[in-house]
Amino acid sequence: MRALTHILLIGILFALPVQAVFWPIGWGPASKTQINDQSHSIFPSLKGMNLEGDDFLLPQDLAGELNIVVIAFKRKQQDDVNTWLEALANYVSKTEDLELYELPTMKKFNILMRLNINNGMRYGIASKESRENTISLYIDKASFKSRLEIANEDNIQTLLINKQGKILWRTSGIADQSKIASLKEKTELLQQKAF
Repeated sequence: MRALTHILLIGILFALPVQAVFWPIGWGPASKTQINDQSHSIFPSLKGMNLEGDDFLLPQDLAGELNIVVIAFKRKQQDDVNTWLEALANYVSKTEDLELYELPTMKKFNILMRLNINNGMRYGIASKESRENTISLYIDKASFKSRLEIANEDNIQTLLINKQGKILWRTSGIADQSKIASLKEKTELLQQKAF
């Protein structure tokens, strides 16, 4: 009886569900491997603001059933981002339920710094549609990169995600014919399954 009491107390102290105390394999929390697999296959829930001043909760506020997100970490990566935006603009405009977003990703700043940075980016983009689809993220970048298995900030990242945030396709670096063909093939395959 004393051993059972100790097991229950340990479970309570560490806030484990009772079934996890009795059945640590299979009935308890997911194993470390399962948790890691889940975190890396799902885009994390994040708050952002587009360059028109609209608040977003990602990924659920993204407009498409499928969404291409191009993630940049440094200002000098804008030319790399543009390779994707230019290559996909026409394709996205003709493809139902597909949207394209640019996600400039920065460390957490105070509100004045954020407004200053957003205004600077806003004045550099003439197209209202482009401003609407540019969502600034001011976040804990280390945690974000870890969740998405991004080793460093040297290259931009391009992901295809659904409204639930499931990552369906990904690559890094600038757009090229091979990557674009692969993305289009995956998008079309997913859309065929959906209809």
